[in-house]
Amino acid sequence: MSIQTATSPKPGFREATNLLRGVCAFAVIVWHYQHFFYVGTDALDIDLSVQPFYESLKIFYRFGYRAVPIFWCISGLIITHTYINHWKVSARNFFVSRVSRLYPAHLLTLMVVAALQIISNYKYGEFQIYGSNDLFHFVLNIFFIQSWGFASGNSFNAQTWSVSVEIAVYIFFFIILKKIQKFKLSGALAVLIFCILFDWRFDKIASRLFFLDCLTYFATGMFIYFVVEKLNISDRNDRRIISNTSILLFLLLARFFDVLTFHNNSGAWVFISSYLVFILAQFDGSRIARQLNKLKIFGDLSYSVFLWHIPIQIIIKIFLRNSESNSSYATNKIFFVSYLIITYIVGYLSFRLVERPSQRFLRQKLMATNRIG
Repeated sequence: MSIQTATSPKPGFREATNLLRGVCAFAVIVWHYQHFFYVGTDALDIDLSVQPFYESLKIFYRFGYRAVPIFWCISGLIITHTYINHWKVSARNFFVSRVSRLYPAHLLTLMVVAALQIISNYKYGEFQIYGSNDLFHFVLNIFFIQSWGFASGNSFNAQTWSVSVEIAVYIFFFIILKKIQKFKLSGALAVLIFCILFDWRFDKIASRLFFLDCLTYFATGMFIYFVVEKLNISDRNDRRIISNTSILLFLLLARFFDVLTFHNNSGAWVFISSYLVFILAQFDGSRIARQLNKLKIFGDLSYSVFLWHIPIQIIIKIFLRNSESNSSYATNKIFFVSYLIITYIVGYLSFRLVERPSQRFLRQKLMATNRIG
């Protein structure tokens, strides 16, 4: 099916939000540095302050996992921008666009981790970091459904659980796309309010819905897109007013969100992550955004480094297994910097040689003409 499009505005919001995505990936990488203090799949009982540059990177060491909701929020904003003005989107083109973006690098890193875990188990009789590395969990990972409620534990390249959940939300987004195109801001707000109220009123049921948190953050990103689109932020004074107003709204609504969602630790981050994305979205298209564009590669590499840092950790842990009893190497600042450099080099190579080429190839071969995404 061909796609007929309306005139779509230039994606002027991507510089700042792309940078935020890069910061989020860095946060996850630093958060997972704790894996170097594991023996096999068991965490050592240590004082986390022994980790390199702890005082400077404390927020990442302690709360890096909370970058995941911001990833989901950014995805909601980006995906909404991409599809909101395309009136006829085929299921084929939509899902080829998403799969070509996510699956090739996922498949490659899954194979690498599977091979590494086999080597580790053969040589040392144990897996590294994550333990549910059997055939069943491998099949779940192959089909990208490892976080859909079927798994019994973390497996293989386990941080991809967040992408697995997001795929389910993509399916939901495609189903409601026509309604979102019709109702826009009110439609996104309706989805967001439904998610929050459902979580509040039926928290026991909500805790078993694997995709609800992701959908809430994703809907927040959708809502942010429409808010920013409605605001005239080309003028510097208008932008200052909007920023100050958003801060005021943040303070006024904090109590409301405390009543509804702060009982759940992740619920607070619906609002906090949306606030971060909203503020940065206002800078996009400005001179600040053009300066941020110089750091574009940092955001572009976010998915690659997100996927590759666990395989790199497993390789290092296999080679340094005899030093794992005290993990003294992990407290070394040079080791920490080297780990980051290696991760970003491998991520860059994967981005240039795997992620982008495979994305172009799959879209050229599988998507219908007049494609988008």
